[in-house]
Amino acid sequence: MDFPDSPTPSSTAHAALADVAARSHARGAKWSSLVIALLVHGGLLALLAFIVVQATTEAPPEFVVASVEAEQRPEMETKVYALKNQPKPSAPSRAANVIASVTAAHISV
Repeated sequence: MDFPDSPTPSSTAHAALADVAARSHARGAKWSSLVIALLVHGGLLALLAFIVVQATTEAPPEFVVASVEAEQRPEMETKVYALKNQPKPSAPSRAANVIASVTAAHISV
């Protein structure tokens, strides 16, 4: 078997065509993976939003307002408290006078 030292023109064309096809496939794979990732994340976001909306919708509270006529109102019992004067505490006994000195001494009192 004889192998040529230089590539033939047909093998160079096949290599160039294969290189272009590989780049095209890589570019297509990048875009398809980006689209799939966006669709998956969008679906998860929609699912979580649906769960949150369903969990937070509550029926509005129902208010029942009724009034009673003045003649039907029950009388309230009132208590009257009498204030008593508390005796004042007795004045404290006279405390001993404090002896203070301005000069310094060796003995403290």
